Amino acid sequence: MRKRLIILTAVFLGIVFTTNAQNRSHEKRKNKDKVSRLDSVAIKYGLNETQKANFKAAIVDKRKAQKALKEKAKSSEDKKGLKGERKQIMQTFDSSIKVILTSDQYTQFKADVEQKKIIQMKQRLDQRSERMADSMKSKYRVSAEQHGKVKAAAQAFGTTKMQIREKYGKSESKDEAKKEMKEARKTFDEALKAALTTAQYNQWKSDRKEKGKARKKK
Repeated sequence: MRKRLIILTAVFLGIVFTTNAQNRSHEKRKNKDKVSRLDSVAIKYGLNETQKANFKAAIVDKRKAQKALKEKAKSSEDKKGLKGERKQIMQTFDSSIKVILTSDQYTQFKADVEQKKIIQMKQRLDQRSERMADSMKSKYRVSAEQHGKVKAAAQAFGTTKMQIREKYGKSESKDEAKKEMKEARKTFDEALKAALTTAQYNQWKSDRKEKGKARKKK
């Protein structure tokens, strides 16, 4: 019995030591990755040591603020207020970076950020389009060919919406924006009508109408 207890203790200690070693190794890799990313940024934009240190400090401040906001979001239902705070964090970070970088460095940095946003938006658009096509496949039994057409229609509609929002932004031309968005929805509707059978299309329209009613009740 004693011998068995000694063996079990040894096994337990071995697991604990292995886990701790793995955690330390993971932490080291994370820190190394952070350093590598900062070094790559410094090289890309030609930062001097002072700029590099200040850039790092700005990132740390931004992440702390984002972490605090994430915790706040767990107990808050004020989505509009949280969105405003999230936007303020990014504006503060942008202001800090603008002071740290030279004019040329800042211009390049902003261009890269915008390019990254476009790539991320396209990725999210592709994912949403895929999910929509998948849901219609299971709900309305669309074929593989129809699945491809539905996804393409959703991607085209999503791309058009992004272009309209980018075009008008916060301008006062709300009527023009609404007009173009209405036309985009009509084109999307026609594309789905062409991709689906009459029964599938009518069921989709009916389901969408019911969802609209449910949203209005909330």
